Amino acid sequence: MLKASDRVTILGTPSSGGTSCVQLSCAADGTIFRFSSKNQICIVKNGSYYDVDQGVEPHYTINIPANFYDKDEIAALVKKINSNK
Repeated sequence: MLKASDRVTILGTPSSGGTSCVQLSCAADGTIFRFSSKNQICIVKNGSYYDVDQGVEPHYTINIPANFYDKDEIAALVKKINSNK
């Protein structure tokens, strides 16, 4: 939904998808259950609804997992993105 809004730039790897919202419930003894609800996440394009079951491609892919946690790599990527605008 954020990508469809064009208000954010997504860095990372493609998400795994899935459209069902997770609902939480609790039994009387305190046991917590998580299950898929009847609600689904979707986006609207040209007046039609589409689910996000196929996942979301980031605007900029980070191929090396270690770079997700490297502040210098992330800062360099953001600087490169901002210099292209």
